[in-house]
Amino acid sequence: MQQRITILVLFSLLAISTAIGQNGSVKLITSYAYSYFEPETGEAVNNDSIWYVYNNDQQVIEEIEWRILPSELDWKLFDRRHAISYDAAGHRLTLERQVWTGTTWLNYARYTYSYDAEGRRVKETREAWSGGNWVPDDVTTWEYDAQGHLLSEKSLKNEILYTYNTDGYTSTVTISQELNAGVINKYRAFYDYLPLSGGLPVSILWQQWNINAWENTYKYNYEYNTAGNTLNIINETWNGATWYISGKTSNTYNGNEKITCSIKTNLINGIWVNDYQDILQYDVDGDLIFFNTDKWHNGGWSKFLRVRYHYKPIATQDTPTDAGFSFFPNPASTFISLKSDGGTHANIYDQQGRLVRSQSLNCQTQETFQLGILPAGNYLLQVLKNDGKLGVKPLQIRH
Repeated sequence: MQQRITILVLFSLLAISTAIGQNGSVKLITSYAYSYFEPETGEAVNNDSIWYVYNNDQQVIEEIEWRILPSELDWKLFDRRHAISYDAAGHRLTLERQVWTGTTWLNYARYTYSYDAEGRRVKETREAWSGGNWVPDDVTTWEYDAQGHLLSEKSLKNEILYTYNTDGYTSTVTISQELNAGVINKYRAFYDYLPLSGGLPVSILWQQWNINAWENTYKYNYEYNTAGNTLNIINETWNGATWYISGKTSNTYNGNEKITCSIKTNLINGIWVNDYQDILQYDVDGDLIFFNTDKWHNGGWSKFLRVRYHYKPIATQDTPTDAGFSFFPNPASTFISLKSDGGTHANIYDQQGRLVRSQSLNCQTQETFQLGILPAGNYLLQVLKNDGKLGVKPLQIRH
């Protein structure tokens, strides 16, 4: 099994973007690979890699997923390939997904995107391949207010509505599901912020719709250090009459304010019990090279996920001298506050490389990126800039 892991680390590729080191060095993220492990045995049960092809403008134009099966030591084509096109402004126009049949690629789904005059994504049309033709399958639309705040995200099956306070920060999020009988409420969240903090949340309260009324479910309370980094997220659960503390996520940072460890614990019968921990390692330039997740098992930490990032130096005098975007908090729960330098669109990918959230950006402003009800776990946050280049950073979601 050790041989499989070595092959995975050396030859896997994923996620093209630029990374700016602490000393101003500029590198291209040429790859990342990930392995899942069985806690009982420590054996790798899934080794994946996604290979990217990109054009001279450093725009990803093709993604191909590879996998090492447990019984084999060679990379095999697996699952999917994405072909991506862009317009002159660098906006993603189409994404075509194909699946591998064992002998050839077969069309599976196609996404076509539309944008408004401000460059914000306003429509995504999904088509499915059926009977040798593309057949309409779903449509998602985004609506914004005059200040550029996202007001709604609607598809044929779901609807998410947003409101904002006088400072322009998210006030409420309401998630509904459209059924034959009409729109049915599912979840909603209320946000409260630290005064004069630039949008740092102090608490987020979630409710769930129960037949004909909203009921409290969870509340997340945030604690920060003097630099505004999230130190602790205290989880509270509603028992029908009162709130009780049920869990906590604690983070530590290095001298460069980069997170190095995040530990999730649960409070069970008055005793704190470990659940998961994430360990992050960086190179001399401050770029992430390892993201490791361990699960508490039988009184000790067992390997659960291993991610390895690879970089390639870029020799150019025209490369920007900053990372391009920043966001907080991280770990997050239901939203992040994101500020980009020339960013036009942000995407979130899960550990299988699937696009799970997408939102247009307003280039220079700080704005809220709603995470909806994404499951807890490790993700990649990708920002597309108005020059067509990509930036990517790890994002953790904890509940």
